[in-house]
Amino acid sequence: MTTQSTNLLDRAKQGDAQAIAAIMNRHLQPKGITAKTTFNEGVLQVMLEADELPNQQALTKFVRQGVTNLKSELIHTVKVYGKQVGEDFPGWNEEFQLLTAQEFSFTQNNPVDSETLDSQLSSSSNIQPSKPLTSRIQFEGKPTCPPTYLTPSILVTLFAFLPVGVAAIIFASQVESKYGQNDYVGAQSASKTAKTLCIVAGAVALPIYLLVFLMFGLAISPSFSNQANKAKESEAKLTVGTFSRLEQSFYLLENNRFASTLDELQTHDEPQTLIPSETENYSYKISLLDENSVQITATSRKNGLKSYTSAVFAVKTEPEPDRLTVTKTCQSDQPSNTPPAMPTLVGSDISCASGSSEPL
Repeated sequence: MTTQSTNLLDRAKQGDAQAIAAIMNRHLQPKGITAKTTFNEGVLQVMLEADELPNQQALTKFVRQGVTNLKSELIHTVKVYGKQVGEDFPGWNEEFQLLTAQEFSFTQNNPVDSETLDSQLSSSSNIQPSKPLTSRIQFEGKPTCPPTYLTPSILVTLFAFLPVGVAAIIFASQVESKYGQNDYVGAQSASKTAKTLCIVAGAVALPIYLLVFLMFGLAISPSFSNQANKAKESEAKLTVGTFSRLEQSFYLLENNRFASTLDELQTHDEPQTLIPSETENYSYKISLLDENSVQITATSRKNGLKSYTSAVFAVKTEPEPDRLTVTKTCQSDQPSNTPPAMPTLVGSDISCASGSSEPL
């Protein structure tokens, strides 16, 4: 035995975890298995990792005999864990006390060498782990605490389905407590249950919320539509009112006559006041009825909008020889694609035709 091997063995007998792992890995790593060890207060923990879950029976016997052969007075308890690479939790665990003198004599006569280990691993490949690990193990890469889902649980309790939400809160509150008690499996199970209950509560509440939003949308839709139509109708009222005032101005400035077309009316005024004869919502038209009256119409181009008629009359007042102009705008009582009939003049008063009235 070389000096280096003797030193490694002496360190292992003194409870040096790295030395113990190095001795084990000489036999295990060629077989695709890696050993990690920790030692604290007489307890040696051995984690065996491989691409596939290590064989429990063969490797427990290998570790038992190997540690017993050390004849260390410091090690009294050995805990062995088997874990597949990439998994958070070991798939099995074994715990044993060091052998008595009689048992040690038996192991001396029945050593587990590398060839024997190969044979045992092959013949025991289908043996299932006898007991899953449910306690925390202090090795590198230890599992982190699973998500608690406490916030989603509170939200679904308040805004979704109360009974399921309360159950979700109960399980969510167990995650950290179980994790603190080194119960990784229990913490993970509580986390998954809380998540599932949150999903169930949300699934129960979602159709109800959709129905409420649908009913609310149907209720407010007419109101929004009505407000939108009023805004569009304001365009027509403002425009025919503007044209009426322009006609009154034209009459006074053009020797007592009205303009017969929109172009004539607007050319008379400043260019910046030009208004198109047709917009997205309305078509505008001037009809000269006689020398003393003119009709201005705003015809709706869309369903749901009211149409408008504005009349301008030239009225003679006694004893003045000149005529004055009077005007009134009327809107259809119902949405219509036809403008109201021409209002009538009675004396100096203008009355809207049937089916129309003065806008509020």
